[in-house]
Formats: sequence, C-alpha cells, structure tokens
Amino acid sequence: MEIITNNQARPLYDFYGMTKEGQEWFKDYPNAEEGSYFCYRGNWHSLADFMRTDIPEWDGIETDTYFSATLIRLTNDAEYEVIAARVYT
Repeated sequence: MEIITNNQARPLYDFYGMTKEGQEWFKDYPNAEEGSYFCYRGNWHSLADFMRTDIPEWDGIETDTYFSATLIRLTNDAEYEVIAARVYT
C-alpha cells in the first residue's frame, strides 16, 4: 500500500463558506447546510462520505476506485482542519 501526502492542513468549510462550485456539487445532499467540506486536489469532499479506517495514523477513508482512496486525519484543531492523502493498493 502506498500513501502519498504533503501533510498540509486543509481548512473545513460549512456549506456557505465554500465556493459556488462546491455548493453546486453538494446542493442535492440531504442537510447539505449542516455538513463540513474541504477541497483536496481540486475536488470537494464531504466529511459525511468518509468511513472509519484501521489504517494506522488515519481517521477516515473514502474509496474512489477498487485500487485507490482518499484518506483523512483530523488535526488537533479537528473542528477546522484535516490532512488528506491518496492511498493506492
């Protein structure tokens, strides 16, 4: 398994704090106004789409394909930032 990250903290946004492009992507989500979102590699992600993972040092995973996924780690300031990574098997 290969994990690639630059360990850059990415801010979390509420629905109204992100770009219009991000709002358009999530507008059909139930309770979209109550979610937390971040941008990674040019794509917006919702924390609600991540599941817990047993990969050491990572808190959540969102699968993209059978062989790849996005990982997140909550920072000490967990309400405002995440660190994201790509994982390949």
